[in-house]
Amino acid sequence: TYNIVVDQPNFEVSKEVAKKGTSDWKESINAVPGEEVDYRIHYKNTGTTDQNDVVIKDVLPTGVTYVAGTTQVSNAASNFQWKPTTNNEVTKGGLNIGNYAANGGAYVKFTAKLPAKDTLACGTNTLINKGIAETNNGNKSDNANVVVKKECEPPVVKYTCDSLVAKKL
Repeated sequence: TYNIVVDQPNFEVSKEVAKKGTSDWKESINAVPGEEVDYRIHYKNTGTTDQNDVVIKDVLPTGVTYVAGTTQVSNAASNFQWKPTTNNEVTKGGLNIGNYAANGGAYVKFTAKLPAKDTLACGTNTLINKGIAETNNGNKSDNANVVVKKECEPPVVKYTCDSLVAKKL
């Protein structure tokens, strides 16, 4: 009798956003121009094999800027407490968060500043942020959105009358 076990590599990634300093994580929030928000990426190894050198990356929307020194990691190595990292590469080349056995995982969070009002279009602006997990078994991504509304004054329309001509019928 043989007992054959098939290893299956797999993982999940999810992306959320919250107002800075809160823990009200959502896939989409409303914010105001120039406000700071926290982004969080969750990686979990859902397969049966180890995944080594897992890299977490983030693609910020145009006009959104990373706040330097705000990246933190929470995993088994930090006793699931938020631990600051000196690596500010999460929005550039990516942050290597280490190796994870089956059912292992980690969170990465950081702060970003939304665009100023004068750089936004009038109306509703949806800023789509993409979080990516890269493993030796492929890449997966998920999005979180920040909706920023910019109220604009309607344009003032001026009418001029150069001349009036009256004709007799």
